[in-house]
Amino acid sequence: MKTIKVKPLYKIIERAELQDGTHIQIEDWHPCYDFEPTCGTLAAYPIAKRTNKRNSPFGAVWRQTFRLAFNFKSEAQTRQAFEQLVNGIKTLKDFAEYAEPNSDIDCI
Repeated sequence: MKTIKVKPLYKIIERAELQDGTHIQIEDWHPCYDFEPTCGTLAAYPIAKRTNKRNSPFGAVWRQTFRLAFNFKSEAQTRQAFEQLVNGIKTLKDFAEYAEPNSDIDCI
């Protein structure tokens, strides 16, 4: 019988809740995808203020929680954004340039 090596799933490094109740977490996708930086993703789960324009089945739907992922170039950059969000210094919209393509950032 042949043994198949399976790469581990991503890891959740740290979680927090923002003042508005939005859950955020630092994720490490590097174990799954070598091209991803270690701890380079910050994921947020806000409640949509409107339905997405693209009518995507996976997109934001008014008044429902949806996933937004922000991809940074380093763990330090991710952690800085995480701390700024937790401390109320910045909002998710401040990191729009790091949002994944075709994200529903405009729904928050």
